[in-house]
Amino acid sequence: MSNRVERLDTRSTILATADTRLARLETRAHELNDQVGRFGPRSVPTDLRREHVLTVAAIAFVNDGFEGASMDRIATAAGVTKPVVYGLFGSKEGLFAAVVDLASAEMAQNIAVATAETDTPLAAGIRAFLSYARDHAGLWGPVFGSRQHSAVDDAVQRLQEQQVAIVAESVRRGHLNAGVEPGDREIEAIAHLIAGAVQSVGRWWDEHHELSLDDVVAFLEAAIAPTLAALRADRAGSTWFDGGDPT
Repeated sequence: MSNRVERLDTRSTILATADTRLARLETRAHELNDQVGRFGPRSVPTDLRREHVLTVAAIAFVNDGFEGASMDRIATAAGVTKPVVYGLFGSKEGLFAAVVDLASAEMAQNIAVATAETDTPLAAGIRAFLSYARDHAGLWGPVFGSRQHSAVDDAVQRLQEQQVAIVAESVRRGHLNAGVEPGDREIEAIAHLIAGAVQSVGRWWDEHHELSLDDVVAFLEAAIAPTLAALRADRAGSTWFDGGDPT
C-alpha cells in the first residue's frame, strides 16, 4: 500500500508542477492582454502582438495538443482576427514551431545556468533538462507527435541541435578538467550519445510516474558517468577518438 501511495504522490507532484507552469503562462497572457489594451487596434507594436499571440497559442497547444488546438480560438483569445495570426506566423505549423523555439530557448537557459558553476555538471544538466520537460509535459507530447509537418520538424531539429551543443560544451569542460585534450569529433559523438539517452529516458519516464526526478537523474548519471570516465581513460588505446577531425 505504501508504494502505491508514494507513486500517487509522485504523480500528483508532477501534475501539480505542470499545472503551475500552465498557470504562469495564463498569468503572462493576462499581463500581455493588459499591455495590448493600452494601444489602439492598429497601433499595437508587432513584438508585443507576437508575444501575446505566442503565449496564448502555447496555452492552447499544451491543453489541446497540435491537432486539437483551434486557430480560431487562439485568435479570439488573443483578441485578433485569424488573418493576423497567419500574418505573424504563416501557418498553424509555423505558430507551433515558434512555441517550440520559445520553449527551447527557456530550456537552454535553464540548463546553461544549472551547469555553469557546479562540480557535477552531468547530473545538473540532466536534472535541468528533465525538470523542464516534466514541467512542460503537455507540450513535449505534441512536439514529438507532430513531426510530419516540416515547420515543426525544423523546430524540433533546432531543439535537438541546441541540446547537443549544450551537452558538448559541458563534456568539453569535463575533459579539460580531467587533463584530457578534447577532440571535436569525440565531443560531438559523446554529446549525441548523452542527449539521445536523456531524451529517450525522459520520454520513458513520462509513462513511469512512480519514479521521482531524483531516481531518474541517479539512474542516468550511473549509466553515463562510467562511459565518460572510460573514454577519458582509454586515450592510448583509442584510434577513432584521436583528438582530431576526420579528413
